[in-house]
Amino acid sequence: MMERVLGFVFCGVGIYLLLGISSWLLLFLPKIDRIDTNAKGSSVFFRILLLPGVSIFWPYLTYRWILKKKPASVSHSKHDEISLHINFQKDR
Repeated sequence: MMERVLGFVFCGVGIYLLLGISSWLLLFLPKIDRIDTNAKGSSVFFRILLLPGVSIFWPYLTYRWILKKKPASVSHSKHDEISLHINFQKDR
């Protein structure tokens, strides 16, 4: 009985990871910049490093990819640097 349950669990985990690797190959390897604008023009080695994370979090990432939601990009303007410097001096 226990062997059968473990067989189902391992089969489910295998299917989940297979779907994650498939989504990495089809969606994220060629077009990762659709989700993360900072990854635009990144190397293939960087995209290969994303494989473990995409394999685990593929449902959420696929959802974001389909909706074309882009995360808020980090802005490093001169104003941000000045306000950060002023706030740092106030804390001293």
